[in-house]
Amino acid sequence: ETASLIPRHVAFICDGNSRWAAKNNCSTAKGHKRGADRLVELLEALKEDGISYCTLYGFSTENWKRPPSEVAEIFQVMEQTARKIVPRIMKEKSSIRIRILGDLDDGR
Repeated sequence: ETASLIPRHVAFICDGNSRWAAKNNCSTAKGHKRGADRLVELLEALKEDGISYCTLYGFSTENWKRPPSEVAEIFQVMEQTARKIVPRIMKEKSSIRIRILGDLDDGR
């Protein structure tokens, strides 16, 4: 009966890293890094809880309005996080699949 209460699919909007950084007197880069680290922890917990699907909304068109240096920081953190997660997925030979959605040709 409890298993039926666990959703198969959850979604998250990755938001608030800059606000967290400001509140904690840190750089926005540190805020984005902290958010990414929490995301990795979250993904591990979802896996343990048997969640089958997770969608992450990680970068919106509104983010393009940020200073170019911060946009670069965000993409750098996203890349570093992917480089941390993907080898684990491959090592475990899990059924996890990563898909990138959105306009990948947007070269702003």
